[in-house]
Amino acid sequence: MRAASTSYTPRKPHDTALYRIVREHLATFVAHTEATYAAPLPRYVVDAFERYIACGDFSRGFIRCHCDACAHDVLVPFSCKGRGVCPSCCARRMCNEAASITDRILPNAPVRQWVLSLPFELRGLAATKPDVLTALGRIFAEEIARVTKRLADVAGAETGAISFPQRFGGSLNLHVHFHTLAIDGVFEKSDDSVRVHEAPPPEKADVEDVAKRVRDRALRWLRRHRYLDERAAEERSNEPAAAAPMDDFSRIALAGGDFLSRPFAPSKQDEHAPREKKLGRFAASHHGFDVHCAVRIAADDDEGRERLVRYCARPPFALDRIEVLKDGRVTYLMKTARRGSTHRVMSPVEFLARLAVLIPPPYFPLVRYHGVFAARSAWRHLVTPKPPASYARPAKRKPCKDSPDAPVPAKPSPPPPALPPPLSLPRETSPSGTPAPASALAEPVLSVAPLARDAVVPVVPVVAAVAPVAPAADPTVITVKHWNRLLEGELFAASSRVDWQLLLHRTFGFDALTCPKCAKKMRILATIIEPAVVRKILRHLGVRADPLPLAPARDPTGQTNIDFDAA
Repeated sequence: MRAASTSYTPRKPHDTALYRIVREHLATFVAHTEATYAAPLPRYVVDAFERYIACGDFSRGFIRCHCDACAHDVLVPFSCKGRGVCPSCCARRMCNEAASITDRILPNAPVRQWVLSLPFELRGLAATKPDVLTALGRIFAEEIARVTKRLADVAGAETGAISFPQRFGGSLNLHVHFHTLAIDGVFEKSDDSVRVHEAPPPEKADVEDVAKRVRDRALRWLRRHRYLDERAAEERSNEPAAAAPMDDFSRIALAGGDFLSRPFAPSKQDEHAPREKKLGRFAASHHGFDVHCAVRIAADDDEGRERLVRYCARPPFALDRIEVLKDGRVTYLMKTARRGSTHRVMSPVEFLARLAVLIPPPYFPLVRYHGVFAARSAWRHLVTPKPPASYARPAKRKPCKDSPDAPVPAKPSPPPPALPPPLSLPRETSPSGTPAPASALAEPVLSVAPLARDAVVPVVPVVAAVAPVAPAADPTVITVKHWNRLLEGELFAASSRVDWQLLLHRTFGFDALTCPKCAKKMRILATIIEPAVVRKILRHLGVRADPLPLAPARDPTGQTNIDFDAA
């Protein structure tokens, strides 16, 4: 994060294989679905594809950033903020969740990752029924809390966890499973604060007990809500095919499909026969319910916690693994070779059907909080981390006639209390090497943009850096190491929705509001969405001013292979 800031460069989504596939075959996919199934394709799926087509397109609108020093302008296009199709927006959401959870939710305590994989017969049901997925995640979190409390053996203590239900596997397949980050210990309440008691590592019997109890409770819940079909296989196979497209797409995404091998592709498994699962101490399996809990992050490793949250909230697929063959078929490089094959091969329509299954429904949370981290928990305000007392939140913007997006200066913070010398951090200096004047420390400056070379670097007051120093027993105070990693609080995620320019700076190390010519701070001048104005500006700059049209619907015969039995 301390790397030198570079100028912002817009991405080019139109040059990717994914964009070309969606643009050329979306109309065909929608028309084929309407002609094949009695029920239409859900509107949220079509909206996700259409918004991805408009994501990053300057012809759909942009914001204009202006530099008052050199009169240079930079245009930043709008994003779709999708959760299933757009790789850029999914990656941005991943980094936003990691920053928010690391800074605002997870305290300075050890964290253990618990992973639950569902049986093959249950994955399709959990992918299409939100209440089933919610119940399974709740049962898994409750069993983790039960084992953790028993291992810690502290009366009246509580614990918490954050679960990430994932719908995808490593080969663009439907694989519903849970990544749950649980505190590897318990919280004990003491007056107005809490104390963490670390739990010993779980034994093999503890992991097996979690898998068995999750399986038993899940079957009871499914049977009570009439989701469990206990008829014979012959009787179930005589039923007609599903009329809803998403149910059939789930069956397609669960099927094996066609594969091929590429000599240049990395292969992690060379055996042609499937390997037997080797279950270690931190792994157990019980009738298809697989539990794994070997990954653990220590208490003082805030960077490790953020990396782990990014892994749990990662996008469903990787853009650089998609390739279009000469005959029009689509290949996807699998994470792990399957019986010597390295790529999954599918038609464009089948590829879009697999993507449609991976799109989460609207109002369906992808991050869930359990125990003391739940929204209505009385412990939440005690266990979540707090920024230093002298930290001033960024001021809210208010409308203005001349500059509607001009930020309001922050009010000066109260004078800090006297601190005993020596200070734990050196005094900030300017780029020329001279100490910063006392006026630069008058109030906290939270701008993330680097200033000009001859200007004094704005810093947070020194008291903000040393205020987090507290006894080790208090896990709810952000440590000096974590605060310094965030550039003395400049990159701190003050809310669950991190500002876009702050998120880009924290993720990629550059500031989008830094002028590429003079490296000074730019300001947002206007938001331009009127089509006539957008076309006039883009034509003046020599950029494509009209959106790219979608290819018309064609006969999918010959390019669509979605026969479930053949697969």
